[in-house]
Amino acid sequence: MAVLMNGNDSEEEVSLCFEGKSMMVVLPEHSIATNIIR
Repeated sequence: MAVLMNGNDSEEEVSLCFEGKSMMVVLPEHSIATNIIR
């Protein structure tokens, strides 16, 4: 699984590629999911 991150001041775009499928999610900077991905 590859995680590509493009950080902004207020939110981050996280691009996840998993098993040939890609999805783009935008998470609040201080969300639990963002901290786990880091």
